[in-house]
Amino acid sequence: MRTLNLGILAHVDAGKTSLTERLLFDAGAIDKLGSVDAGNTQTDSLALERQRGITIRAAVVSFTIGDTAVNLIDTPGHPDFIAEVERVLGLLDAAVVVVSAVEGVQAQTRVLVRALRRSGCGNISICLRGRQGSPESSFSTPAKFTAQPASGQVRLLGSAALPAPASAT
Repeated sequence: MRTLNLGILAHVDAGKTSLTERLLFDAGAIDKLGSVDAGNTQTDSLALERQRGITIRAAVVSFTIGDTAVNLIDTPGHPDFIAEVERVLGLLDAAVVVVSAVEGVQAQTRVLVRALRRSGCGNISICLRGRQGSPESSFSTPAKFTAQPASGQVRLLGSAALPAPASAT
């Protein structure tokens, strides 16, 4: 069986833990989606994480897809915990950098992408994530990018369109 160590990275409040919950749910690893706001996610296990609604310590959850064992690593997004993120970078086979469709690229996003490039992580995907209940959450397909760390290039793989405003229909 092949193993994939996949990191989820982003600036604070971009939706890393919510995305992790969705991936676990869609893979059949959990029966019910947890919520950061409710404090019942799989990866935020510290009392302070549940109380404040932020990830403080990187957490690993595992599941299997076909013949691949996936170790999904949810990382902190707050700049105060960057050392915790850097601690896991060398373990990653691939990473997903989540960018909030509402706030866009933040300074911490740039710090994380640079750190991933320095670590030699060969497969970096970037996806835009909308907030539940916002127009941005209506994306049919998230925008996806791939980065080639050696060349420093980021390539758009697909794009998403916002729905037309109600007044335009």
